[in-house]
Amino acid sequence: MKPMIETRLEELRREYEAGAGVMNELQKKQDELRTTLMRISGAIQALEELLATEAAGQDAAEAQPVRRSGGRTVQEIQREAAEEEREACAKLCEEAEIPFDIDVWLRSTKKEMTAATALALAAAIRARGQA
Repeated sequence: MKPMIETRLEELRREYEAGAGVMNELQKKQDELRTTLMRISGAIQALEELLATEAAGQDAAEAQPVRRSGGRTVQEIQREAAEEEREACAKLCEEAEIPFDIDVWLRSTKKEMTAATALALAAAIRARGQA
């Protein structure tokens, strides 16, 4: 009975790992798609404002912000996108697994360790955008 249980346990662990991998990939794709949609939305908004400005015969600086179908301005959409990106980076920093070498830690100053941690987090943030 024990070999059957161990075999099933290994199967379940493999399934779990595979499912977790798929979920991570989907999360990355969702983040990328959200960013893309925000950029497209911003471009649409900018072009709508340009058209509205030309139609009214005003300079771009004098134009009133055009509201999207959701009632939000470009600035509101950009602010929301920045907040979402900031939250995604914060989440990455909270969950990041930074390699830890005890020998380096013992020989390094606090400033060096802080710099190494910052560089590792920056690399993780950049990698998130390239996945």
